[in-house]
Amino acid sequence: MKITDEQILELYDGQMASLSGKKLISDTVPELKFTARGKELFALSESFYCKWLGGGGDYSLVDKAIGLCREAVALGEPRAVVKMAFYYDKDYISTDRTEEFRCRVACDYYSKVVYCEQAPRCLDGATPDNWEELQRTAARMFVDMLAGAQKALSDYTDGKYSCAENADRIRLKFGIESGRGNIAHNPMSDGDKFAETVLISCKRNRTRAPLFGIMRLTADEAKRVFAHGSEAMKICGDVNIWLDDTNRVFRVNNTSAFKAALDGLQGNEIWLYFVNNNAGGHKYLSGKQRKDISELMIKDNYARFTRLKESAGERGKIRYVFSDDDVQFFINGKLTPIKNALDGLIDRVVCDNEWGKL
Repeated sequence: MKITDEQILELYDGQMASLSGKKLISDTVPELKFTARGKELFALSESFYCKWLGGGGDYSLVDKAIGLCREAVALGEPRAVVKMAFYYDKDYISTDRTEEFRCRVACDYYSKVVYCEQAPRCLDGATPDNWEELQRTAARMFVDMLAGAQKALSDYTDGKYSCAENADRIRLKFGIESGRGNIAHNPMSDGDKFAETVLISCKRNRTRAPLFGIMRLTADEAKRVFAHGSEAMKICGDVNIWLDDTNRVFRVNNTSAFKAALDGLQGNEIWLYFVNNNAGGHKYLSGKQRKDISELMIKDNYARFTRLKESAGERGKIRYVFSDDDVQFFINGKLTPIKNALDGLIDRVVCDNEWGKL
């Protein structure tokens, strides 16, 4: 069965699952093949991206490029598959998701080309590209990403998403070494930049807005995010946001009491909690379900947030961001209580349970 975007749940850690069967999908990238239409779509995609790089200024050019690239991927165009990996790798897509999410998805795309054993078929009279050169280019991009993604993928010590195993496999196959010394700083790894992106996306993302999550900040980062007149402060009336300084949890709002509490923050471990039940686009959960989640997350003195925070601390993580998709995975029929689905998700995160069997 062909998998479409509407039938796929995008889970918080980058895995994909079928909506109907709630089963993980092992391969979301179609069979690689060269087609005239795939080549045409990819060429058009690249023209939009190059126009933006050349100083087009309008970021909608990138959105158009990514949309056309997705269409080419659906047709199996190998160059589009590599470029889609690049888009996730370099944070053009899903910037409101965690680095783990983006790196896992990029791994899926890179792997499809890098580890393909035979040159793709040519259909519709399409001429093949230099397949060996494309594979080597993808392999170089892959190892560079892995070098910078070791922390994000640290839980995967073996298998498909292991940094070490992929780097060794690429070295043996192509003789390409990891480019560990040339990794540029990614501004999205800064706590304040990521927090701003997620909170703004809560309101502006019209398809899969962040639903709830936690992020660790330093006191200085928290003060920058919630400075007077900041974008985050402009949306705190639409999104429920709290700060936990380990001594107390207090609500983010435009009051003098909050400003005094913010000014008094100190240290390197301030946790931001949020629930987005009013803003943005939500594909699966109703307004009532989102409201119920908001009430459950603050129940018993923020017990569910606390479980996630403690889990993050144990695993060396600094953020978890969830969408409707993650909760929907645990809803089996209309009679499933939202509390059961929410707790099923949190248990999965905290206990590191399996999502399901393929």
